[in-house]
Amino acid sequence: MRTDYILTKVRPIKKMFIVENNDYEAFEKLFLEIQDEIDVIQNLIFVNDDDLWTQTSRDFIKRSDPDIILNLSTLDDNKLSMHFGIFSVKPITDHYKISRFGTNLFSFTKLPTIIKRFNKEEDLEFTVLSGSKLENTPESLLACVNYGLFENKTKEQLPLTIFKNVTANFLTKKEDLINSLFATDNKFIQLTTEIGDFGGSGHGSSIYEVNYNKEGLFQGKQKYIFISKQNDFKTISYFWNTRSYYPYSEIAWIPVDYIEDISAVVDKETTFICFDIELERKIKSLYPNSIISKPSGLHFSGRNERWKFFEHSQMISITDNEAVILHPAEKSFSDIGSIGAFVLETRGLRELVYPKRRSVGKLFFPEYHDFAVFENQFQRISELGLSTYVLKVSPLKAEDISELIRLPSFTKVLKHLFEDIGYTIKTTQKSSILEQTINLLGGLGELSIISDKHIFELLITLTPKVRTEKIVKKLLGGASEKITSDNVLEIIAEIREKGAVNFPSVTLTTEDILAKTTVPRDEKKNLLPILQKLYDQRIFLRGKYFQCPSCSSNLWIQIDQIKRINYCIECSNVVNIPIYLNGKQDSDYFRLNQLIVRAVDQGQLATLLLLNAFYQQKYQTFDYQSNLEVYEGENLITDIDLFIKIGKKIGIAECKSTSGFTETQVNELIKIASKMQCDFIAFSTLIDATREEIRDLVAILNKKSLNIPAFIFTNQSLFNPNSNMIQKNFELRHKEDFLNGPIIVS
Repeated sequence: MRTDYILTKVRPIKKMFIVENNDYEAFEKLFLEIQDEIDVIQNLIFVNDDDLWTQTSRDFIKRSDPDIILNLSTLDDNKLSMHFGIFSVKPITDHYKISRFGTNLFSFTKLPTIIKRFNKEEDLEFTVLSGSKLENTPESLLACVNYGLFENKTKEQLPLTIFKNVTANFLTKKEDLINSLFATDNKFIQLTTEIGDFGGSGHGSSIYEVNYNKEGLFQGKQKYIFISKQNDFKTISYFWNTRSYYPYSEIAWIPVDYIEDISAVVDKETTFICFDIELERKIKSLYPNSIISKPSGLHFSGRNERWKFFEHSQMISITDNEAVILHPAEKSFSDIGSIGAFVLETRGLRELVYPKRRSVGKLFFPEYHDFAVFENQFQRISELGLSTYVLKVSPLKAEDISELIRLPSFTKVLKHLFEDIGYTIKTTQKSSILEQTINLLGGLGELSIISDKHIFELLITLTPKVRTEKIVKKLLGGASEKITSDNVLEIIAEIREKGAVNFPSVTLTTEDILAKTTVPRDEKKNLLPILQKLYDQRIFLRGKYFQCPSCSSNLWIQIDQIKRINYCIECSNVVNIPIYLNGKQDSDYFRLNQLIVRAVDQGQLATLLLLNAFYQQKYQTFDYQSNLEVYEGENLITDIDLFIKIGKKIGIAECKSTSGFTETQVNELIKIASKMQCDFIAFSTLIDATREEIRDLVAILNKKSLNIPAFIFTNQSLFNPNSNMIQKNFELRHKEDFLNGPIIVS
């Protein structure tokens, strides 16, 4: 059992809709379903066109962080969910009808004590501006898109809520609709905007995010008028999404039918937003002093935090990878019992730090969860943690919110990520060797000992030499030209693992070991504490080394295995442990632990160097899996030396000991990284950064269309790791865009 600090928050469900341009029926369907929700304008609307797939739109959606995509277009749900990392579904079945994903106003019964706006006398009414009905007419769309729709059925549901005294002023006259366009504080559609923003952090900016609004548009008191034909949902959605990000700005949408009627609200500072060339000409003729803009994408900066007043911090206990998450009723929407759906956010646990993927959240449900019955009740990894769909129906009985979550291992999550794109993965014998070596060294925190070049080279030196490389190449014949030294060593190591060939162990005294190091003579004594540590960790094994007097075999018996009576392993005769040899007191002799020998043979010591370099970085969480075989069906398609997660970023790496990389290897790595939507790839080799092999690798990578960094680690960075080798390359300091392509790590 462990205890941990978490933060929970209750907030409304946030949706993203996809519609076809000019599809009024789809807009009508979604609008009538969401018009009585809390935070109605925070739902996103996009049309099915090329702009949906731009990096700008993707980043806007990422920072807005909707919970689900409700697809009213002809687009494929699988394509949408894979691209945005959010589950997408067409809302045509009962399980997925739009109303199941709304947090309605009637569930908001608790008045936040700090918010004074709604703290009025019972007989004092608060009036909101609203459209009267939704129809496919310019006037109706102008009213509903800008002001919302306060229907009678909504009013009938509010007697027990904090909005019980709210009444509507239905705008039906053209003059009233236009004159109040920029009155953001009393529109029904923005009824909960101010409450949700209380205590929020604002948009801000980050060195890890592109600022898409350096011009400062939609801020301040300047007016922005979006203008289009009445069913041009490309423009309407652009306005809608901009308003979700800048809810207090003076922005409005009008249909082209009213272009001549808005002169009273247009001044010389007004900017018109339009995407139609003919309409642009008309605006110029009517308002020659105004600015006309045709944005290439949405304008925004950092993400915005809402509903912070409903946050709660606490300590929880985690037992058997399960935790009960509690959230107090007094920090929820209702004080008379839950009567609707909402989202419970949980953040703070390292097990929740993952990149967004469409279905990873399912792994966090308890085992007894019935997915068939509760198909619509999602659980997903969000930008900040875990977002859980909660539907509690307990009227007139206020209860704390309680949810049991399971915390899957990184291994299980990784397996799911591969399965979600049609692959399966298997660990290999090398995976076990690497893990056992890490344990022998004392854990990830002790890997830095091998990043000392002298120690690393010493371990290599003390590994029994493979002297059969030329013989193997000769036996392979012409095929040997295509095989690197690393490949040959792997072949020999595999033969050795199977017991088909044996190599004598290297057995040395302390003096012999020091003599084999490349450390200057006057500094060798500084290595003694390190050698002591390696001995304490059983990297070096200590014993007696002598010849059997009966058969002359060289014997080495480990100190802790010496018995009162000892036998020669070759001839089985009794042997006595000598205390002197050649007239001198006999010394103790050391050998490498056989596990280290195997790790060197299998190239895992080089892999550990790269693992250590990533572990040294300043990230909240670090996870990895090594030596994976990737299968598509029954076919082995590639192998991965290291799969790494640093913070929320994931990447795959190819490790070599003394050779470079072929274009085939590079292509395989890029292909699997693309399908996995990795944030980076990495190549690691112990050769010098100035070598031709590195120049060749850079040339190969430069030919590829990479939109992620390709880190290249050489002996300079592997033996001198620092804590900011990687992170600085994900920053935007003094740069217009992120670094992509080959980066030689220094």
